[in-house]
Amino acid sequence: MDKANVRKAIAERLRQIQSHDIWTAYGDLMEFISLEMQTSVAYGFGGDAKKLYNDLKEAKRRYTEKEIEMFADAAGMFMDLIERYSSEGKYYDVAGSIFHEINIGNRYMGQFFTPWHICYLNAALAFDTMAVEEQIKGKGYVMLAEPSCGASGMPLAFATVLMEKGINPQKHLYIEATDIDKRCVAMSYVQLTLYGLAAQVFHANALTGEMQRTLPTLTYILDNWEPKIKNGL
Repeated sequence: MDKANVRKAIAERLRQIQSHDIWTAYGDLMEFISLEMQTSVAYGFGGDAKKLYNDLKEAKRRYTEKEIEMFADAAGMFMDLIERYSSEGKYYDVAGSIFHEINIGNRYMGQFFTPWHICYLNAALAFDTMAVEEQIKGKGYVMLAEPSCGASGMPLAFATVLMEKGINPQKHLYIEATDIDKRCVAMSYVQLTLYGLAAQVFHANALTGEMQRTLPTLTYILDNWEPKIKNGL
């Protein structure tokens, strides 16, 4: 099945879920994947794995057993899509593309995710090769901060441009992605983690500075990015 049809298949699974509206179901799909990943990281690197597991278990109670099977099927297809793009050296915004596939927009919070081709165009036009190379030469990495990240389409587009310039974003890019919506936080955490990028995802209000939680990606942990960031290296 080609990538476009996989996205359509994920959307179809979500449409079959009746316990909640499709936006809630899609947000919960991302939250389920995120909690599974956070639990695994907590078991391996310290953290309250039991609480995370119980949070996941409690969240799933809102759906029928059949619907949980649909979520599992959709999650498997989602992660397979990420793997396929990653194996091609691409950082495509899968979560954002599915949002558009199911044709939803949150009218209450003004959430309309930027289409991938616009994200890529912005990243390509704004990319300053000399400035990026200078930062990497001095610190070993370039930092990108996104204060209203959504599914992290912009950071992923920037990573794609880096790759096209011959710079490995898994080694030379640090991302800080912030959003006030926990579902967007889950989307960003899942994608940035699965793509192997060093990032911290903040569930926070970028305007007031009010912070609720911080989710470091697995690459951020494994490659020991914290000392680099704290020391400003």
